[in-house]
Amino acid sequence: MGVKSKSSLKPFSTRFTGKHLTSHAGLALLHRFWKNLDGEAWIEQNLDGLKADNAVYSVSRIITILLMGFIRGAKHISHLNQLGQDKGLTTLWDWVRFPVETTITRTLNLFGFVQVVRLADLMQTLRQKVWDQKWRGRVTLDFDSTVRTVYGHQEGAAKGYNPFHKGKFSYNPSLVFIAETAEVLLGWLRPGDTFSANGSIEFAKEAFARLPKQIWKIVVRADAAFFNASFLDYLEQKRCLYVVKCKIKNYRSLAEKNAHWRQSGVNRWTASFMVQLPGWKRSRRFVAVRILEGYSDPDNMFGPVPVYQYQLWVTNMDKSSNQLENFYNQRATSENYFAQGKGQMGWAGVLTDKFWTNDALFQLGLLAYNLVVWFKQRYLPEGDRGQEVETFRSRLINVAGHIIHTGHQWFIDLGSDYPWKGLWQSIEVRQLSVQPF
Repeated sequence: MGVKSKSSLKPFSTRFTGKHLTSHAGLALLHRFWKNLDGEAWIEQNLDGLKADNAVYSVSRIITILLMGFIRGAKHISHLNQLGQDKGLTTLWDWVRFPVETTITRTLNLFGFVQVVRLADLMQTLRQKVWDQKWRGRVTLDFDSTVRTVYGHQEGAAKGYNPFHKGKFSYNPSLVFIAETAEVLLGWLRPGDTFSANGSIEFAKEAFARLPKQIWKIVVRADAAFFNASFLDYLEQKRCLYVVKCKIKNYRSLAEKNAHWRQSGVNRWTASFMVQLPGWKRSRRFVAVRILEGYSDPDNMFGPVPVYQYQLWVTNMDKSSNQLENFYNQRATSENYFAQGKGQMGWAGVLTDKFWTNDALFQLGLLAYNLVVWFKQRYLPEGDRGQEVETFRSRLINVAGHIIHTGHQWFIDLGSDYPWKGLWQSIEVRQLSVQPF
């Protein structure tokens, strides 16, 4: 007869006596950072005119709620209610009342083109404050575009190029990242049927205009959506170095016609050549890579036909073919930032039925992402600054705590076994001791 094992379940009972508890104590650090940057003050000066006469909540309060919600992980406006239920943080921030979903949406519906541009102005203003503390003179700008599938009847969504969900309605966001810092420089939300090259010059001009004033040298990497002569002309006018992925229907025949291939590995060849395409003012340097994938038509009387995969770039950089390919492929890091933004910060995923409202939410999602990036740059050890948003949340945002007010002072009481205690303390010391922006 077997021996029964003792249960490991400890007896327990439940009490509901805890007050001012929070499960996202780290938002207090991000909120303090946001306040130190004077973001709310800027909004009050430039956007609070949107508030209806009988509105209880200012636009600055609504925007702060949205930013903290995105940083916390909200992927729908209704998810902001969870922030309102966090009595620890709302008490700490003196948010006596919290707006309902319809109030937030009604405020955002007041946004139009001008207000969306001002949100981009806000991000530029805050960036300059951050860069005034620590800056770089040379930067690499990664121009990228993507498709964001939507489900519903959102204004501005349309059928266009959508490799992930063919035939579905979508938006077509374009973004520029500063590769050295991982921050977003500029983002445009565009209808899904927008031709990829449309507006590329205006987009580039705005991106350059929003760069921190300290920058003196710019290198550009761009995906095939930006491959057009006008974009290249503009970059050359700005004296930029660049490498742009080519989007040409006959790029295979172009490469085979002009390339003198050099083997650079097993089943791999590279080439560099000068070509002036139709409509171009002059010839430009192309770099090609050819990789053998296999053979087709084995019964061909002249022997099997090799099948190649091609990659092609246009550039004005003095790099070898292999060096240029490796440099361009570093864009994968920015593509990872893009994926983080879409999957972990709700870029173009928190949607209403109005385009400018969606664009405002998109801009606020970019700003929330940048707040996290700037926070990491300012307060985290260098080895931790590249961690993904979800990792950052798990270590510093999703932290259980108790908000205590005693001796005319507020405290956040965290668990004694909190594994990132030293990091938290170093951040708090720096926030309280370093001169504000």
